[in-house]
Amino acid sequence: MTIGRVIRIFRIANDYSAKQLAELLNVSQAFITDMENGKKTPSLETTKKIAKAFNVSTSTFFKIYEFYEENDGDFKKTLIEVLKIYVSE
Repeated sequence: MTIGRVIRIFRIANDYSAKQLAELLNVSQAFITDMENGKKTPSLETTKKIAKAFNVSTSTFFKIYEFYEENDGDFKKTLIEVLKIYVSE
C-alpha cells in the first residue's frame, strides 16, 4: 500500500524523524516504519491524526495520496507537490 510512502513524503517535508512523528502520534517508531514500508496500513482515525500532525486537512492528505498514485508513485514529484502546500501558506 502506497499510503505509507505518502506519510514518508510528508514526514520528510516537515523534517520529522520517524521517532518524532511516532511521539506526536503516540505510537511506536516501529509502527511508523512499518506504515512507510507498506507492512501496516493506518486506520482512518490514525490517518486523521497524521494529517493533523502535518498541519493539513485529511482531504489534502488524500489529495496528495491521489496525486502520488496518478503519477505512478513518483516520490520526488510528490515531495515537490507537498512542499508547495507549505510554501503557499
